[in-house]
Amino acid sequence: MEKIQSMLSNHVFNMETAIIYLVIFVFAFTIVIPTISRIILLFLPLPKQSKKIIGKIVMLMSLAIAVLVWWQAVLPLA
Repeated sequence: MEKIQSMLSNHVFNMETAIIYLVIFVFAFTIVIPTISRIILLFLPLPKQSKKIIGKIVMLMSLAIAVLVWWQAVLPLA
């Protein structure tokens, strides 16, 4: 988290910028992590319903990770 804070310390000056970074983190995390999990699930012999449930759980977890990273790294800078 400290590396992320040091990288963003010159860019985050107010709450508007912090919220923009939240949107960026949410989009990045909710696109990249579920895509990787779908590729992995493609090769696992699970029923289709189980894969859907796992995919939704992964989506929620990636959203939670994005908010956590933002809360720990970006919000203190605003």
